[in-house]
Formats: sequence, C-alpha cells, structure tokens
Amino acid sequence: MGLVILGTTRVEVPFAKHSGTFAGTVIQFCKPWFKVAFDDGDVADYEGHELARHIVFPEEDFYDPAFWYYDFSTMNPASVPGWGKACESFCESVSIDIPEAWLGGANNFVAPNLDSAGEPADAFRVRERAELQAASSATPSALVPRSGADFATSR
Repeated sequence: MGLVILGTTRVEVPFAKHSGTFAGTVIQFCKPWFKVAFDDGDVADYEGHELARHIVFPEEDFYDPAFWYYDFSTMNPASVPGWGKACESFCESVSIDIPEAWLGGANNFVAPNLDSAGEPADAFRVRERAELQAASSATPSALVPRSGADFATSR
C-alpha cells in the first residue's frame, strides 16, 4: 500500500457537523477500502482516493524506504498533501523541474488536446503512438504477439 502502514498511519478528517478535525489510525485494508479507527472510538471506511487527502504524512517519511512502494490503483501519492510537498522540496533541492500538475494528484491531470479521433490525448499518448508507428514501419514483427512456439523457432 506504500503510503499507508496499518496501525501506524495517522489521518485527520474534518466533519461538517463538528468544528475541527477528528484524528485516527488506518487499521485495516481490503482493496479498495481502508478502515480508520478514530481516537474517539468511531470507525469509518474510505477508498484510497478519499483517504489520501486526510493522511498525515511528515516530510521525513518521504525519505523512508518503507514508503517507497506505491500502488497507484489504490492511491496516487501525489494526492497526499504531505507527500506532494515533500516531493516538491526534494525536486527543488536537486534542481529538477517537474510539471505542477504531477504534484496535484490524480484529479489534477488534464489532457489539453484531442487526437485525430476526438479523444483526449496527452503528451505521453501522442509520443507512444509516434513510437509505435515508427517501430511498426521499421520492424513490424516486433509488434506481433509471441507464443512459446514462436520463441522456439526464432532461436
């Protein structure tokens, strides 16, 4: 789960009916649900994208290898405010200039242009298509699915 260590990771969740926030600990995970036990005895379930914005993530944890694995299907680390700030600080310290949207979380990615089919296309998709077209014209067999029989005869 990467950014979440069960029994250790703390969250602070604001509730509309009460002023302030309620603190708790993530105690259980059953994809895609995280169970949080609040300090007042309540429990609640959150999907990863809902939980991310409430995780208390100190900057020093960014450098701890225990947090280096990210399951993007569960939670985008850039959606965790503390992680995004720590990543930005790290990048600045080593003179890496990354797009601001990368640190804004999954909901902040925008595809500004459309491809020929009228579908949203980002720079990665456009580049991937160009590379596939170049590869298919140069070595068409590279794109053909391989089977065990193909492998045995190609040796």
